[in-house]
Amino acid sequence: MRVSRSGSQCRGRYRHPSDKNPAPLDPNFRGFARLVTDTSGRYRFRTIKPGRYRTAGGDIRPPYIHFTVEGRFDRLVTQLYFAGEPENKTDRWLNAAPRPERLVAALQTPPPHLKRCGLVAHFDIVLACG
Repeated sequence: MRVSRSGSQCRGRYRHPSDKNPAPLDPNFRGFARLVTDTSGRYRFRTIKPGRYRTAGGDIRPPYIHFTVEGRFDRLVTQLYFAGEPENKTDRWLNAAPRPERLVAALQTPPPHLKRCGLVAHFDIVLACG
């Protein structure tokens, strides 16, 4: 996964009817993507790092990316969190996971061939039965 170093193009609003943020929609952000892995099971996408937000219950959710992964036999719904976010310590969804550390990825400087991509995160997703 590649994450943009700068969120300057992000307007902070989802394409969802329940998002009441008055910011204009970013015309370059659809809010979702459908990807297929390569023959080795790898995937890659480029996005901006999402922001934190307040839930209807008053909690502050940390930045995360939501995944639904479908294999031949299994389906997994999960979230990728970013290392170093203070809200990770109190996020009830992250901390309810049996191994929350597996859901947290560190943003890293990319290798030279991806330099123009901002930062890079590695997030392995494994389905038990494929």
